[in-house]
Amino acid sequence: MGKPEQTFDVAKTAYKVPVDLIDSDGGLRPLDPEWVVALQGLFTADGQEEPIEIFPKGDGRFGMTAGRQRLAAARALGWATIEAYIDPARRAREISENLFKLGLSPIDHAAFVAELVDLKRAKAGVPKDVSMQSVAATARWADRIGMEADDASRIVRFAFGFADDIAEKVGLSRASIYRALEIHRGLKPEVAEALRGLPVGKNASQLRALAKMPEGDQRQVAGLIVEGQASGVSEAQAILKQAPVKTAEQKAVSAVLGNWSRISPAQQKALLRTLSMPKGVTLMIDGEAVDA
Repeated sequence: MGKPEQTFDVAKTAYKVPVDLIDSDGGLRPLDPEWVVALQGLFTADGQEEPIEIFPKGDGRFGMTAGRQRLAAARALGWATIEAYIDPARRAREISENLFKLGLSPIDHAAFVAELVDLKRAKAGVPKDVSMQSVAATARWADRIGMEADDASRIVRFAFGFADDIAEKVGLSRASIYRALEIHRGLKPEVAEALRGLPVGKNASQLRALAKMPEGDQRQVAGLIVEGQASGVSEAQAILKQAPVKTAEQKAVSAVLGNWSRISPAQQKALLRTLSMPKGVTLMIDGEAVDA
């Protein structure tokens, strides 16, 4: 008598999901244009061999777990649908696994922690504070981050069943969450991206110091570091403090010059015709003298 035929449970089922229902925002790393083009060629020749991974967002749309490059290639090819695995819990698992990996940059670690906090809070029925991204602009920024870290550490540790020492080792203690949220909630996305590949982007303490600065100061400091004029946040701040303070008249002139390039040549000419010229100055526009 032969052995009975073995059967196995189905591990995953891929679905054809409309691409216009999938939101690809929120990725931790930017798309690689060259790889997207290469994927288009692979898709055209062989089709999609590996489904992307998505999760339901509760509003009829889906968020991305994995496969942003593949989704971009499918959109570029004009595909109406794409094969995808749908798993409500997958994103949290993916983030958890990444958090436990060694070598994550502070920027990526902070992003993973912040997203994990949001997912666990949503699962626990705690509404997400939609104003947290602008908290850095308020005087009570540290207090708000502290309250969120208190709340998040309780929820995350309850979700995983972590003891205090384990939570500290895996970077999910109250203090670790606070430091991560300082970076992710306070640092402007474009500033974080500009510094990602530089030594400063791997220095959590410098990133936290930068995250506490106003938006304009963050951009100035990051600009000096990117251009090689400063090696770190403190040096960039020192350079900015040494810069001469502009007078009200200099600020007005800078504002005029900054806005001048934003208007069309026709608008520039029309504006010049309305100006009163200083005594002895004759303005010529298209060969025509404009009276002062």
